[in-house]
Amino acid sequence: MSSDMKKLSVPLLDGTTWTANWRNSDHHLGAESFLFNADDFRDILKEPNVAFVRIYIGLRVNSSNNLEPKMICVGADANQKDILSVPDADSTDAGRGSGVYDFSNPCPPLCGDTSSPLAGGAS
Repeated sequence: MSSDMKKLSVPLLDGTTWTANWRNSDHHLGAESFLFNADDFRDILKEPNVAFVRIYIGLRVNSSNNLEPKMICVGADANQKDILSVPDADSTDAGRGSGVYDFSNPCPPLCGDTSSPLAGGAS
């Protein structure tokens, strides 16, 4: 796993909390879309046994104590089972990734091309 992917790795507990927040909310996202870097998906697909990429919707409590929409990405095997690396409770290997990633950028604020019909533009 590249060092960039390690930085983007999210602890499984955080991913679980964010997706539970989403499921338990009234779904007022505040985001119209999400932008992902293609290289991030390529890196997930390079991980062993990955046949699919699953994206969960989550809400993270940010530093302003507001809920912020997030997309939690995880590789899945040929049986569509999430591939998770869950370290032992006694593990001191803090650099080991969980297999759960957040590299989503909600729009707003990161909107880029707003002329797309999918973004409500006339394009």
